[in-house]
Amino acid sequence: MPHRLLNLLGFAALLVIGPNSMAQDGPGEVQQLDWASWKVRCMALPSNQQILLNQAPPGRAAMSAVQFDDLLNRFVGVQLGDALANEALWIGGKPGSSFFDSQLCYFNDPAVAFMPFAQKLSLAPGSRVIFNGDLHGDIRSLITTIGSWQQQGLLDGFRIVDPQTHVVFLGDYTDRGFYGVEVIATLARLKLENPDNVWFSRGNHEDSQLVSRYGFVEEMQRKFGGTYDVTKVMRLYDCLPVVIYVGSSAGDYLQCNHGGMEPGYDPRPLLESAAPLAFQLIGDLKQLTFADAHSELLDAVGVPERNTLRTLLADFTPASPALPRTFGFMWNDFSVFAEDPALDYQDQRGWVYGQRGTRALLNAQSTPGARIRAVFRAHQHSKKPSPLMQRLLVSHGVFRHWQATDATGLATAPQTLLERLLETSTERSVEDGAVYTFNVSPDSVYGVGCYYNFATHGILSITEQFEDWKLEVVALPVSFD
Repeated sequence: MPHRLLNLLGFAALLVIGPNSMAQDGPGEVQQLDWASWKVRCMALPSNQQILLNQAPPGRAAMSAVQFDDLLNRFVGVQLGDALANEALWIGGKPGSSFFDSQLCYFNDPAVAFMPFAQKLSLAPGSRVIFNGDLHGDIRSLITTIGSWQQQGLLDGFRIVDPQTHVVFLGDYTDRGFYGVEVIATLARLKLENPDNVWFSRGNHEDSQLVSRYGFVEEMQRKFGGTYDVTKVMRLYDCLPVVIYVGSSAGDYLQCNHGGMEPGYDPRPLLESAAPLAFQLIGDLKQLTFADAHSELLDAVGVPERNTLRTLLADFTPASPALPRTFGFMWNDFSVFAEDPALDYQDQRGWVYGQRGTRALLNAQSTPGARIRAVFRAHQHSKKPSPLMQRLLVSHGVFRHWQATDATGLATAPQTLLERLLETSTERSVEDGAVYTFNVSPDSVYGVGCYYNFATHGILSITEQFEDWKLEVVALPVSFD
């Protein structure tokens, strides 16, 4: 299906391969650019905003198909390698052989099962975790962000300097922007250099159906030719967990995922496992069973609404990220204000969790020794100012939902007022039971429509006591020239 933005702007062509974009060291060995050369090449491309505003023609690819394939093959190899291949790290059983066969794809062969999984990452006190939200083909913001990490001494080239520093990306790496190839390539370089310190959650756009509709498939074929095998990237998506529980050896965890909550999955066996790094297949989603066993999820909703919402819950086996129903970790949302309903449903998006519904789920999915304290997520998608986007901008790109100083009566309040009411400091505590949304990067249709030019990441400092955890919010200006 044609890219909606391209149809809107009337572009007849996308990107083409530039000359001299590939070299080889020797037979079977593909040369990749070092960080400095890669940065120059990516930043020389026209920005997404220049293209979207018709100020520049689409830029050429920063690499060849051979270079991209080399990174994809190695990226998949690392993702399916040591940790995921270790049966001892799988709680409840290791996936079947098709999970580890990069040639088998559920979206090409109905006989191959869709096997989403969860990950636990337990870190020692003193660790730092850097979080980044949606990228959507925005290579400029990603290069700017990585460059800032180098200036701080966190990275040397693509390599993380301190082994206690980890990076978590929260999904939606491509689509809606012109440089998904460059984004995936950069993320692959980070993972290959730091296989035990760089992690990716799977967003709703890490789905063969969405990348076919929102631009990434067309981007790859325009850059590398109409016969390019796009399933290589889609197969990579199956190697990414739909949720990562990042926490400490003391048993405090953050639910880190792209979308919202998923009541059909019980993470307690995973969280209680002894291994600091562990995985679990999601299997069947038992949403209705959970709701029947935990009446508090629907009790806070009015009776007519409760009966309607209950009909939308089901026990089912996911056949894909959105079939037969959307996968909560990849798709669902959260309300903005504390007085919003505990639970609601939005067509085309899925469930919307309010403060009471979220806390009910976090409590039910925790144990005395393994507590899910808060949610870090992305999935912001507003192309024009909205209550959530306005709050993200005022909060410098990281917004904590349901703040006591906020209310529905302030939904359309000007930013000057919100700046006085909301949490805006650089260093913030992590509140028990809270949800934190990370903004989408700015060189995008979102930056054009909502008038912002900064890319945000958060640096979490993990200590022995959860009450002492701190989140540093870093908003970096991004040039579109």
